[in-house]
Amino acid sequence: MEMSRLSERWLARSVFALSAVSLFPACQALVRTTVTQVTCEGNTLGVCPTGNYCKSGQCIACTPLGEDVCDGLDNDCNGSIDDGHLSDADGDKSPSCGSFDPSTGQPLIKDGRVVGRDCDDTNASVSPTATEICNGIDDNCDDAIDNGACKPEEICAPAVGCVSKATACSITGCPAPKVCDTTSQQCTLPNLDIGSLCTGDGACKAGFICADESMLSSSVYAVAGGNVCSKTCCTSADCPSGFVCGQPGTGGNYCVKPNWIGRSSIGTKSAGETCSSSGDCRSGLCIGTVCVDACCAKGDCSSGTTCTLATLAGVRAFRCMTSVSNKTSDNGSCVSDGDCKSGFCETYVGDPDWDYCIAPCRSAASCSTNLSCNSVRIDSSSVLSVCNYETFDKGKKKVGETCSSSSDCASYRCSSTTAGQRCIDVCGTDADCADAAGWKCKSTLIASVGRVLRCQPP
Repeated sequence: MEMSRLSERWLARSVFALSAVSLFPACQALVRTTVTQVTCEGNTLGVCPTGNYCKSGQCIACTPLGEDVCDGLDNDCNGSIDDGHLSDADGDKSPSCGSFDPSTGQPLIKDGRVVGRDCDDTNASVSPTATEICNGIDDNCDDAIDNGACKPEEICAPAVGCVSKATACSITGCPAPKVCDTTSQQCTLPNLDIGSLCTGDGACKAGFICADESMLSSSVYAVAGGNVCSKTCCTSADCPSGFVCGQPGTGGNYCVKPNWIGRSSIGTKSAGETCSSSGDCRSGLCIGTVCVDACCAKGDCSSGTTCTLATLAGVRAFRCMTSVSNKTSDNGSCVSDGDCKSGFCETYVGDPDWDYCIAPCRSAASCSTNLSCNSVRIDSSSVLSVCNYETFDKGKKKVGETCSSSSDCASYRCSSTTAGQRCIDVCGTDADCADAAGWKCKSTLIASVGRVLRCQPP
């Protein structure tokens, strides 16, 4: 290539070096040598002379063919970026480092993930361009396993593939006396009682759920020894004998053994009754000389107590405690939590300049006419359900009825479910879902909050 053509495409920079060459023992001669370096911009193929590629503004000699590392550059100068075995070990044309912005040299990020990144560079069947199938693997590298791999009426059982929800157990089969738990697709002993270790809801007796760590909290989960059959609750009276209503702060209350939450024994007295020790109370909790218990809304507390926000073992939750008459009622203006009967003063969603006393709720029915019941995270350890969003276009449809928008529903919440688009609602126990036959109060993952309780179809 002629130098006149090179001068049009690259900025040449000469670097001079002086080298001493010995002529005679007593004298030396100085000889001038010239080394040419070529600068470049970006990483577009062809910006450097043949046998070079552009890196950090300099034209660098190409690496041997196939030795293309993960850096968004064509190191081996074969016309393709990041296609060598050092960046694409499984040869599926998706590098383990993903795609780069040629103008900055930085990885391209979308939805919190590096664009085009191969999440398993040892498996050519796994890449961002692959189709997700039911196999227990994240085939398309979207950080979710088996999502969308099966039809709505099917369940993904990785060992056998997509199977009908109605016939999953008969397809997989289980050795007697075990049965197939349709929730987890695992063989398990049926009819486990509350407090028993479990693998899925189907392993527990009717009316109980298999509560995992995300529901119980890591500390309770550790003491219980793993997933256990449990039940949602608002007060300890909702739990079977020997169990109390625990409040882990995870977005729901669950029936647990007293010792799992540091309570030694339980009695029969309700919240608000006088006690001399925690063993006198149905909840196993005596504060001062008064029994204290969990609650979801005002209606859960007996006369003389109110459902108010309090902190216990680092978790802020609503509990039935002795009423204080000179506190501000729900929806009244406040400056701090101590001003409110509910113990919770918060900024109004529609007006950041107005703080008001917020009421607890277990469903939309717990809230005043224009407010809806919502789950909110108030700190790293506590999720509450409160009446905190005002709307004037609530509908009349009940939980379980078909809907096209939130304004169709009395709960002001229309969502996609396994039964189609239906009105759903926040819940504290299965009783809050009674309008829809067979529906249960289930733990549901809400990305911005965490695990919360919602009325869901079976």
